[in-house]
Amino acid sequence: FKDSDLVRQEFAKLINAPTQKRIAIIPSVSYGIATVTRNLGIGPGEKIIVAAEQFPSNYYPWERSAQENGAKVIVVAPPSELSSRGKLWNERILEAIDNTTRAVAIGNVHWADGTLFDLAEIRKRTRDVGALLIVDGTQSIGALPFDIMQIQPDALICAGYKWLLGPYSIGLAYYGEYFDNKQPIEENWINRLNS
Repeated sequence: FKDSDLVRQEFAKLINAPTQKRIAIIPSVSYGIATVTRNLGIGPGEKIIVAAEQFPSNYYPWERSAQENGAKVIVVAPPSELSSRGKLWNERILEAIDNTTRAVAIGNVHWADGTLFDLAEIRKRTRDVGALLIVDGTQSIGALPFDIMQIQPDALICAGYKWLLGPYSIGLAYYGEYFDNKQPIEENWINRLNS
């Protein structure tokens, strides 16, 4: 496992994770997000907040989870005003987070227009209401600095084929303490301690 351990170790350094033991090698963002939705524990009346026109891999799993559990996906649209679009969009996202929010699932930057989301403020607000922060880092990890210790997301999911300069069909995920002892999507032997 030297090669896979090295990949996990280097990714942990890149995102300033304190250990590589929280890093998983995954086949895609949708797989990593599906692992999160399987273990989210969302219930009726709760909501998941996403940014409008988010990449489909970070939308459809949330939509399915909401439908299956009587929850709602709240899509926060950007403002039409271009001069302060990022600032206003971040404000709208923060305003949407309330006590019924179970998770905010968002990229560090918007994949289509490059809007930078203020993850530090979003994390602070999710903590205030007891919600999870799930970050799709595909569009920025490797190109922009990212610090797990500062942002403290519950999960950071990245496809490898963009700024991580890896092949298609491989990705990396950081899972925080919330996901300790939860259920994997599949019962692969390597996912089981002492198998």
